[in-house]
Amino acid sequence: NQSSPTEVQVFFDNAGANPTARLESPAGDDIIAGIFGIGGETQSVGVFKNYDIRYAKGHSPSKEDWTGIRESSRPLRGELAKWDTMIIGDGLYSLQLVVTDENSYTSEDIVRVVVDNTQPVIGLTAPASESIQTGEVEIKGSISDDNLELYTIEFAPGANPSSGWEFLGEAGREKSINRSWSTTGLDGLYSLRITATDRSKPTPNTASLLRTV
Repeated sequence: NQSSPTEVQVFFDNAGANPTARLESPAGDDIIAGIFGIGGETQSVGVFKNYDIRYAKGHSPSKEDWTGIRESSRPLRGELAKWDTMIIGDGLYSLQLVVTDENSYTSEDIVRVVVDNTQPVIGLTAPASESIQTGEVEIKGSISDDNLELYTIEFAPGANPSSGWEFLGEAGREKSINRSWSTTGLDGLYSLRITATDRSKPTPNTASLLRTV
């Protein structure tokens, strides 16, 4: 007897075969500066081909806008590349990781970050430099920085002291300086120091201003 052919329907689902592309650091909306270590994971179910990390200015860049940071043929979890943000301008950037295997399956991950390599600018309007002060002294000024984290105010005896600084106050993300300094019991030359720090990672941008009274 001759058997008749049997027809079988087969459904292929290759979604699980896609490689892994995961950016873990920086996270979305992070503010970064300097040389930043990009962390994440690149793996594949099949034979791994490569991963490519690139950046572009803006939220939704065109295909031709991307600039490569690093390409590697080795799967990795940890630091995937170092990104020197000091050679590009401040602003919003898209960071993309693309992983490809030998079967041309690809996966990608993308985050948007803010690059900020600009130090805060501190302006102090009072007290005037080398002025004579008594009693309650008003400290007034402003700080210019889009991503300010905080500022601190300290004082110490002398014109340019290397030690002996005493904490006077601080404010978080407040760009106006408006503090009162009680000088009762103080006599002689003193220095005021205002230090402003922004929110950039891994190392914040910091600026200090010294005023002698």
